[in-house]
Amino acid sequence: MTNENDIRLIQRLEGGAALSAVELAEHLGISRASVYRVIQRCENRGYNIVRERGRFRLASRDRDAGRFEFSLSAQQAHDLVAAVESVRRLTPYAAEALEVLRKTLIGSKLERPSAVYYHSYDEIDPEVYPRVVAAIEQRKVLELTYKPTNVKRSLSQHTFEPYRIIFWNGHYYLAGRSRTFSHKPGGGLMHLRLDRILEAKVAVAWHEGQKVPDTLTFPEPDFDPQAYVERSFGTFGGDGEPEEVVLHFPAHNAKAAAEVQRHPSRKLLPQDDGSLIYKLTVPITEELVWWAASWKGLRVLAPDHLREKVRRHCLELAYLNQ
Repeated sequence: MTNENDIRLIQRLEGGAALSAVELAEHLGISRASVYRVIQRCENRGYNIVRERGRFRLASRDRDAGRFEFSLSAQQAHDLVAAVESVRRLTPYAAEALEVLRKTLIGSKLERPSAVYYHSYDEIDPEVYPRVVAAIEQRKVLELTYKPTNVKRSLSQHTFEPYRIIFWNGHYYLAGRSRTFSHKPGGGLMHLRLDRILEAKVAVAWHEGQKVPDTLTFPEPDFDPQAYVERSFGTFGGDGEPEEVVLHFPAHNAKAAAEVQRHPSRKLLPQDDGSLIYKLTVPITEELVWWAASWKGLRVLAPDHLREKVRRHCLELAYLNQ
């Protein structure tokens, strides 16, 4: 149920006014501390309230996002449709953009389906994405309710500093730092599947005796998405530090293995008998174990604990399928 003060605050800000907490308190007839609670509720419902020099205003598309008019050739519009399709499930703005682009192609020889088909099973909560994007852009901390991939684990809660959304191996991930797991190796740096985030709301902190949205107070984190992705083997993050992995592929699989570029640290050492030594430096992850176990005839030469993990994985599969 929407609170009456929420409606009145949004109506007051819709005219483009930038008001202080004191002015909003006077307008609503409530305390300044209550104003911050009203603002938080509105933000949790998806309203983008901008803070500038101690004043609050409602973000507008024209003022804050910009409105652009430009020309595209029919071929450019046709190819752009395929690109926008890739984010259609993320945001309603992408669906609006697709409609505009397709209208430009009506009557042209390119009024046909794109040659590129994009498919994803991810079903992302339409309320989660805009809140996450707003938090990244406004440097706000989020309280997340997350459903882990492991069905044996219950829902987890994270106080999360969001850095970037990454499309990785067919899924969208929110990368950032979980304050909840800051005690773990890596200081809580992790990525969460966006479609498994069930709820996202702005975290609150106490400031001068009042609850206010929790923000990132330190300088912009030196977060490099490419370096982050390349650090791990696949999307299952590893807790440990990267270490050298040495694999031996028999001759009948050597060519196929050499064509697989799974990590930038990969080094290939062809052997005289046609086999292949495959080296890479990565953390030991579940995905690495599964990948190694999927190759017929593969031997793990190092490290020993990876060899043991692969052995146990294969024994479990053999037991389940005997």
